[in-house]
Amino acid sequence: MALAMGLVPVAGADDHRARINYMIHCQGCHLPEAVGFAGKVPRMNGFAGYFLHSQEGREFLIRVPGVATSSLPDDQLTELMNWLLLTYSAEQLPEPFVPFSVAEVAALRPDLEADPEKTRMRILRQIARGLPSLAVELELISGG
Repeated sequence: MALAMGLVPVAGADDHRARINYMIHCQGCHLPEAVGFAGKVPRMNGFAGYFLHSQEGREFLIRVPGVATSSLPDDQLTELMNWLLLTYSAEQLPEPFVPFSVAEVAALRPDLEADPEKTRMRILRQIARGLPSLAVELELISGG
């Protein structure tokens, strides 16, 4: 899918390992197709890429507790996050898509997000001001 959209795979990435890491570390809460549980676990499928439309959103994706406290080493977590975005949310990514780097992930992980839900919605509302497709999504999430 990523190639069809003009996105190139991330150099040095092991998609098979990333998929297995998703199954082991993320799928239990976000489900096999990254759809989450409405009102409890946010969906990533068709959505997570929106966060990369702002620097704060980009950083948020690494600082959320499930990511920041993952037992994966920085290189595999970076690989997983880039794979997840390209696999489940390529259409929502900004152009050009700048993949996460290992150094970036390593620097952001220690700064754990204290109030993920509040911060998540604040960031998404800011991004939505300049992104009509996200504004529509937020209307659906909030019920109008």
